[in-house]
Order: sequence, then C-alpha cells, then structure tokens
Amino acid sequence: HRTHRLCAYFVGGYEKMTSLHSRIDSEIEPVSFHKGKGLIDANSIIGWTLASMLPYAVPFQSVRLFAPSGLLDSTFEMGCTWNVAGHLASNDVLDSLNGAIVGLCRNQFERNNPHAEFNSEIGAPILPCVGLGIIRSIDRNRRIFYILTPVNSKLLEGVKCFVGGNIGLPLECVFRGTKSDSFPYLTCSHAMTNPGIGADK
Repeated sequence: HRTHRLCAYFVGGYEKMTSLHSRIDSEIEPVSFHKGKGLIDANSIIGWTLASMLPYAVPFQSVRLFAPSGLLDSTFEMGCTWNVAGHLASNDVLDSLNGAIVGLCRNQFERNNPHAEFNSEIGAPILPCVGLGIIRSIDRNRRIFYILTPVNSKLLEGVKCFVGGNIGLPLECVFRGTKSDSFPYLTCSHAMTNPGIGADK
C-alpha cells in the first residue's frame, strides 16, 4: 500500500510509526496496518506527529522549481513552470507545490555540465534525487518554503531543486486537529554551521 509506505517514510520508518501513540490519554488506539483495511490511524497520530516536526526553512531564491506534470499539461509555455527560480515562480507553480510531496534533487541540470543527463525526447533533465519531502507550507510574504523530510541533513546540502510529481499526500499525513498552525522550524540560512537545503557550501 503506497499510503502505508509514504507515512512510514516520513515519520522515520515502520517501527517508529507503529510505536507512535496519541498524546491524549483517552485515545489508546495506536497506528496499525491491516492487509484488508490498510493503514488505520483513527486518532490522526501520524498527522499530529508530522505537524509537530521542525521543518526546514528554505528561501525562495535558494532553489529551482519543477512543477508537476499536470500543471504543465495545462500550460502553453513550459518555461513558466519548468526549471524556474523559486523567487520568480508564478502563483500557479507555488499553488501546485504547496502541501505537496516533492523530490529533493541536486543541481546538475545545466547543459554545460558534462555530468548532466537529459531525456532525449523532451529535453527534461534527469536529476539526482536524495529523497522526498513535503512542502508543509509556503510563506509568500517572507518568501520561504517550509519542508518536512526524513533525509539526513548532510545529504540535503546539495539540494537545489524541488520537483513536483503525481504522488498525492495521504490524508493520514494531514493533522486535522486544532493545534496544527503554529510550530517552530529549522532554518537553512547560509550562516548555519550545518547548512541544509539550498545552502551554499
């Protein structure tokens, strides 16, 4: 089941997911998986866990964006949505990525890069991906992406691209409670000792 695999991935593995418990004492039913019914999370434990995690704060100008193919299908000019600098992205591109699962990819798409690979039919780059992330929210005033990912911070140092896809965010990953709107975050400013997504080396 894709939902089961995705939820386990984002919370840090199957064993950790099944060991999660609600923080409300009266909600004793844990997360479980049944072959016939699939993932059972009656108390939104997975969603609460993800909503409580510290996201990475990534400035718009630090990454390039590749919109999901569904948006490209309805756009006449592919250049407006494909391989666009984050700070130049249209509202359509930002909307398509907000709350979405994205590939966290390294920056090897320049055509003058001898190691770059491209799809010969459409010219799309083949990007090295270090893992998946969730764009939990986008602050358009401060121009920051907030990203949740289990990927080790060392692997995130070279990430320069967010690539949208057609993998929908499972409902179980969405916290549907009343305390999901105000959590702290990890910064990815260039002054960090251990730089993260989009930071210069």
